[in-house]
Amino acid sequence: MSVYKDMLDSVITLIDTNLSLYALVTIGSLPVINGIAAYIGAGAPTESHLDRGSINEIYVTVNAKHAAQDTALDALSDIQLYLTRLKAYPAGTDWQMLNIETGTVPNYIGTEDNGSQYLYGSILRIKFYVKGVN
Repeated sequence: MSVYKDMLDSVITLIDTNLSLYALVTIGSLPVINGIAAYIGAGAPTESHLDRGSINEIYVTVNAKHAAQDTALDALSDIQLYLTRLKAYPAGTDWQMLNIETGTVPNYIGTEDNGSQYLYGSILRIKFYVKGVN
């Protein structure tokens, strides 16, 4: 499993186990009706160390879709507030999450063509350490 997939899975687990939202978070595209989805966007190392370890940032996009506009916005707002206020972060064998910040606040994207679902988006900036080679 890749460290990037580990980061995404960790964020989704934090959301699904600690927040009572209208739907569980899926990876990739939003479901047809009333859903929340996340996927990895851009990212890059910000520091490299002599042991080939690194500090990295990735951006995770979290989108929500719901028939009730407030429900979609509230879900993304709850996710942003919860994750950016954490004091302890997940870790794996070769990585340690260091921080989660707001990349983009929850914002209105639009409605589906038939007007039945409101779409909102947000971006999280995740900083993490990857262990070097011994």
